[in-house]
Amino acid sequence: MSILDDAWDELNLRWTPDYVRDNFCAAVLDVNDKAYEIFKHYEIRAFPNLIGKWMDAHGSQIEKMHRDGVNRSLDGKESLGDVLKGVVKKVVHDSFPLIKTFQTSVAQMRKKRAGETFQESIRRLLSYIDISCEKAKVVSRRSLATLI
Repeated sequence: MSILDDAWDELNLRWTPDYVRDNFCAAVLDVNDKAYEIFKHYEIRAFPNLIGKWMDAHGSQIEKMHRDGVNRSLDGKESLGDVLKGVVKKVVHDSFPLIKTFQTSVAQMRKKRAGETFQESIRRLLSYIDISCEKAKVVSRRSLATLI
């Protein structure tokens, strides 16, 4: 089931066609806000999985850095605080590209979904109040050129 389906099902329980007809703008905002709320929930759940995958790939390196650092600390060559700073610095540095890619990907997905959700929510709301509508068909430049 899609995010929009989930949002629609949750909101449709309290809507009547008369409510939507009289409060169309509010209904559009409600659907899109609810869909975004659901999307954020999935986004938040995805992040720990990303961290887990990163740890699977880099965990042994971190353990080795930590073990070596603790040994240096026990030998009096470096303070434990400096060891931990070094490990954290390395982890953050190494994870930055993956996290940045994840954030960029999610931001692009969020924008694309928002546009598609808005378009589909308008179509559903209009259909719900018995106003016929259909999804616009993509017209290629070549087809447009033949019309001129």
